Amino acid sequence: MALLIYVLMFCISNSVNAVSIERDFINDAGSINVKFSGLTLDPNNKRYEWGFTQLKNDEVKKWYDLTQFDNNKANIIIDVLIPEMRNIVLKSDIGFVTIREKGGNNITEPIEVDLKIPLLRFTNRSVLNNGEKLNVDDKEVKVKLFDASANIEFQYEKVTDEIVINKYKEIKNNNSSIYDIEKIIKKELPVDNWKKWEIGGGWMFDIDPPAGGYPERKINVNGEGLYYLWIKAYKKNSKVGYGLILVDNLGANVPLEGISLSSSYDIKVGEEKRLNIEYTPTQASNREVTWKSEDESIATVDKEGRVKGIKTGSVKIVATSKEGNKTATTIVNVIDKDNVYVQNENKNNANTNTNANINKDTDKKINDVKKDNTTAKGRLPQTGESLIAVSAIFIIGLVMVVGIKIYNKNFKGI
Repeated sequence: MALLIYVLMFCISNSVNAVSIERDFINDAGSINVKFSGLTLDPNNKRYEWGFTQLKNDEVKKWYDLTQFDNNKANIIIDVLIPEMRNIVLKSDIGFVTIREKGGNNITEPIEVDLKIPLLRFTNRSVLNNGEKLNVDDKEVKVKLFDASANIEFQYEKVTDEIVINKYKEIKNNNSSIYDIEKIIKKELPVDNWKKWEIGGGWMFDIDPPAGGYPERKINVNGEGLYYLWIKAYKKNSKVGYGLILVDNLGANVPLEGISLSSSYDIKVGEEKRLNIEYTPTQASNREVTWKSEDESIATVDKEGRVKGIKTGSVKIVATSKEGNKTATTIVNVIDKDNVYVQNENKNNANTNTNANINKDTDKKINDVKKDNTTAKGRLPQTGESLIAVSAIFIIGLVMVVGIKIYNKNFKGI
């Protein structure tokens, strides 16, 4: 996620509107990793430091050494373990970062930073299984999140985005990283239908060793599928904090064995048509495919398999499954708008006189193209009878956060 800052700066070489910001969507323990680009720095001859304030015109009271930078980039960490930084994060949805030469003049004006994100990762798991019990003394808890005076509400929302579902299934089968799904999960917060969430088993916090309570001891969703569990926490003199937990109530994973397409499709110049793909078995869990046109000057295809005719001619369209790299092909014939045509979707390739295109002016047949029978088949290797559900809890915003940065990025031993 890149954020362009629009405040103009003058009299110094680093104008704020030329500086872009990239931030991790999720960070351990609530600390915010911010990457700046578009700067003008001299890493060989100069040292730099940075300050953090709640308001643009606030005086920087404490400067921190800038240790990660090159000619035009710098990386800082807004660490909520540092009281001066934590106080700003708890109160405000935005803050300002200023960079200067060590003990010298500012080289940037204050740069605005969004403090609402990242989500907070505070266990070494990525998703909770439906019906799982959460214990107050769960040793996996890594941060002090909310204190006992916080009001907490929640709601469930079923995940309908197939991209998110398929990416999670890859993670579940150890074929992907949790960082991949963190980039695509929903970020829009619910507005209504919040319910009060009673704290189960008391509420306690300890920083060393880290421990914490949960507002419910058992997670339950009614229907099968993958769910978002949204949490909202708020208290006096602090901003609202939001949490997001993925709840796994999916059925057993069904490996994909193959995909297939009709042998050919006929469309007119300028016309759009979605290609129908079949999966084997029909209940295969991962249905994510990518599409490619071998000649986009004749026809293009989008990520949903929707083809558009550009000019007359024939072109091969290839579909490739995300799981197992299975492929299927079809020929798309693009004809003039004035032509009368009969579409061939005969998967058995029977030779019939109806499978030909007739030009209404010349009565000349346009030969159909035979079906490509190279569809890949074959069962994928199983990952085991018991799938290990990788899990993580994500929190948007922070309310009384203190963290210890512990996270197993490759999910070994979970």
